[in-house]
Amino acid sequence: MTGRALVAALLVALAVLTAAGAAASPQPDPVCRACGSSFEQVADDYGYDVTVVNSTATVRVHENGSATWTATNRLAGGDADTLAEPDAAESVARATVDEGWGLPHVYEAGSLTVESVSVEERSVTVRFTDPDAGARRLGTLVVDYFHSDGVQGGWTLDVDEFTLVGPPNATVLNDPAGAVDEGYSSGDVTAAVDGGRLTLRGSLDEEFGPVFSEDLYVVYGDPGTADWRVTGATTLSTAPIWLGNLGSFVVPTMFVFGGVLFVVVVGVDALLSSGSGVSPRQVAALGGLAVAAVTVVPNGRWLVGLAAAYLVVGGGALAAPRLLRSVRGAAALGLASLVAVGGASIAQAALMGGGVVFERVVELAVSHLPLATGLLVGRALAVYRVGDRLRPVLFGAAVALTGWFVAGAVYVPFASTPFGLILVIMGAGAVAGALAAAPLVALTARASEDRAAEPRAADAQGEPAARS
Repeated sequence: MTGRALVAALLVALAVLTAAGAAASPQPDPVCRACGSSFEQVADDYGYDVTVVNSTATVRVHENGSATWTATNRLAGGDADTLAEPDAAESVARATVDEGWGLPHVYEAGSLTVESVSVEERSVTVRFTDPDAGARRLGTLVVDYFHSDGVQGGWTLDVDEFTLVGPPNATVLNDPAGAVDEGYSSGDVTAAVDGGRLTLRGSLDEEFGPVFSEDLYVVYGDPGTADWRVTGATTLSTAPIWLGNLGSFVVPTMFVFGGVLFVVVVGVDALLSSGSGVSPRQVAALGGLAVAAVTVVPNGRWLVGLAAAYLVVGGGALAAPRLLRSVRGAAALGLASLVAVGGASIAQAALMGGGVVFERVVELAVSHLPLATGLLVGRALAVYRVGDRLRPVLFGAAVALTGWFVAGAVYVPFASTPFGLILVIMGAGAVAGALAAAPLVALTARASEDRAAEPRAADAQGEPAARS
């Protein structure tokens, strides 16, 4: 691979890194399968023309995690009196529990038991139980009714009032109402917490009622429960979603990254065998090229981190060439490049007049970890070329795959399952990241080759062993 080929590969990487996509979101689901529009639809399926003019649901959660639902619908319309007859009300109300759409268990099978159906004038009340409303974690009771297990379809308040009541003497320990972002809600979503009671007020005046998109837990426990228990309980509840994302998105693309990086290493090996290589000045020049591309390439702001990494590595290698001749020095230079990426992100936010989000800065820096590992992979290639056939291969592979896995683990959502499109995006990122690491692999391999060929005793003079 010639120097021109490396530059061409980098330009391909820059183009791929700026690619992004979007997908339609799933539709929100009603918070009560036996209320509002869901009740109307089931009644229509049974041949009754009715309108629900008022709907309420009260859910009492018990100590063992089960819950008792009481849903009341006041009816109007041509068949309201007919449906209010005991036999008709019984059949339709039971059907809403079995056939209605909405909580509980929208995304998984559940075993619901109808306890009773009662009628008062034109109001039909159905009472049913759910054995799986929540789970006990770290001394708290976590109710996951409003958590879609990562699907993030959102929730429609198809009731006038929805009340979730905890076990006796328990209080709501977290802030589910605060998790609802009114800026992204549809309609007037109101929520209030009073001790162990959470009340959500919706509306039947709209076609679907107010909608909020957030997934949230409701955590119950003693008022004096420590905050770390609440945080730990919700984290444990969400962890399976994140682990699923690692298996579905990070692990497959990790092997894509490793495969493309292997091709890169083979190309760099051929480049070095031809007597060519990459110099610190060339790497710094690539950083300058990335800076220039920021204003030219669509969504070029994403190139700021790449530019910062190249400039720091190239500049650092010029100022202290010895950094490229040891594992410790290469690792230090790679770490410095990640710090520079974070600093560039902060500077960019300041220039654009936006606030700095620390979590976002860390995420961006870690996302460049696969790029930084190119320095250590190049070091391993240099040792391999002087005759050590096994250790450098294992070392380089472990470093590269670990770098991608850590970056991917930070990138994928922790509490939601992304759309399948993310697999394409991460796959493209794996290809682009491996290509973008090529100059760093070539830079360190060239600088380290002579050092790796020296007798091991020379390492005792102050440098770490070439094979370490």
